[in-house]
Amino acid sequence: MKTTVCLLRCPDYGEVKEVLIRAFTLLDVFSLFKKKKVLLKVNLMKGASPERALNTHPEFIRAMIQIVHSQGGKVIVGDSSGLLGFTKPAFQASGIAKVTEEEGAELANFDAGPFIRHTVHGRILKSIWVPKKVFEAEVLITLPKLKTHTLTKLTGAVKNQMGLLPGGTKPAIHQIAPKLNDLCRALIEINLAIKFDLAVMDGILALEGGGSEKGRPKKAEVVLVSRDLVALDSVASKIMGMEPSHVPTNSIGKESGLGESNLNEIEIRGDPLSECINPFLLPGKELKRIPIVARKVYQLREKVIKPVVVKENCTLCGRCKELCPVDAIEMNPLPVLKEGCINCFCCYENCPDGAIRLSSPWYLRPLIRKRMAGLSLE
Repeated sequence: MKTTVCLLRCPDYGEVKEVLIRAFTLLDVFSLFKKKKVLLKVNLMKGASPERALNTHPEFIRAMIQIVHSQGGKVIVGDSSGLLGFTKPAFQASGIAKVTEEEGAELANFDAGPFIRHTVHGRILKSIWVPKKVFEAEVLITLPKLKTHTLTKLTGAVKNQMGLLPGGTKPAIHQIAPKLNDLCRALIEINLAIKFDLAVMDGILALEGGGSEKGRPKKAEVVLVSRDLVALDSVASKIMGMEPSHVPTNSIGKESGLGESNLNEIEIRGDPLSECINPFLLPGKELKRIPIVARKVYQLREKVIKPVVVKENCTLCGRCKELCPVDAIEMNPLPVLKEGCINCFCCYENCPDGAIRLSSPWYLRPLIRKRMAGLSLE
C-alpha cells in the first residue's frame, strides 16, 4: 500500500485554513485531533518577521490551532529557538506568541524545562534531553517551514525535530556527528525515538538560497500534509527542483524505516506535483561541509552563550539547582555552575528574580545583536 501525501496550492495565508481543512479531509485525519491534547511543534529559527520566511508563519499556526480546537482538542505550541537561549523573545518577535495567546493555546518554551532524558537506540545517539511537555501531548504534529539548508539541502519535516532539543544540546549533536551523513542519521534517530503523528508543511512563503542568514523569501504557494514525514520531505524536495534521493535525510530515512522516499511509491492527493514544481535557488558548497571545520563551528556555537549569576539579584531560593536536569548547579551559598552544564538554559528561563543572565564574549555581541534585536548580553 502506498504512503500518501496531500499537496495543495495556497496563494496566501488568508486562504490557509480552508486549504488545511481540505487537506485533512482528503487524508481523513480529523480523528487525530478529536478531544486530544495536541503539540504543534513549530519551526522557530529566530525572532524575525513573517515576511522573512524563517519561521512557521503565525497565520499558519493560527489556522492549525483553530482547526484542532474545532475538534474539541487542546493545543500546545512549542519549540526551542535556533538562536541559543532566546526562545522566549523569539516567540514574541516572530508573532507566534501573540497568535497563540489570541487563540487560547498554551505556549511551551522548550528551553524552560523540565526535561526527560530519553533513550535513543541509534548508531549516533544514545540519549537526548527532551522537554516533558512533549510527552504530555497525546498527538504530535510537526509544522515545518519549506526552506533550503546549507548542510542538509532541505529543512523540512524530519529536520524540524532538532528543535525538540533544548539550548546548547542542539549544536552538541553537530559535534557528535560533524559529517553530513552522520548528522542526517542523527536526525532520523531523533524521529525514530519520538515519532510524530502528522506533518503539516508551510510552503506558502518559503526560503531559498543560502539558509537563514543568506536566504531569500520565495513564493512557493503550497501546503503539504502527510503522516509520513520522509514522504512529505521527498515531495517537497521535488517541488524545490531536487531529486529526493539527493537529500540525505530522505535516503537515510527510507533506509532506516522511518518513511518512504521513492516518489513512485507515494500517492499524491490534491494538486498534481507537476503543476507545483518551482525550482529553488539552492545553497552552494560551503566551508562548513568540511567535518573538521564543522566541528569547530558548532563547538563555538555551543559555548558562545553561557548562563552567569547576577549576585545582587539572587535571593538564594535554589530554584535553579532544583530544576537543573544534570545537577550542574550547587549552592555555595550563591549558585555555582559546575562542569557538566549542557547549556539548556533552564536556570535562566525559570529564575524568579532575574539572577541568571546570559553572557557572551564581547567581540561576538554585535553579531548576536544583529541576529536578535533587543537582547542584553553585557
